[in-house]
Amino acid sequence: DADTVYAIANKGEKRGVYLYARVSTAKQKPDLAKQVETLKSFAMANGYQIAGAYAEVASGISYERRKEFFKLLD
Repeated sequence: DADTVYAIANKGEKRGVYLYARVSTAKQKPDLAKQVETLKSFAMANGYQIAGAYAEVASGISYERRKEFFKLLD
């Protein structure tokens, strides 16, 4: 079953998911909060354990300025 496979693959550690949401402009900040809530609802409804969440207002073109994205990668 899936629990057994994950226990072996993850060496007994619980799996968690990280959420990332982004909007391009400050005007879209209300949409950012909605994105985060939607991601949290989806994760919880599907039995995912949320290990962290990252959200930011940053350009879609210039990824170098996405501080939260790089925190997620670390």
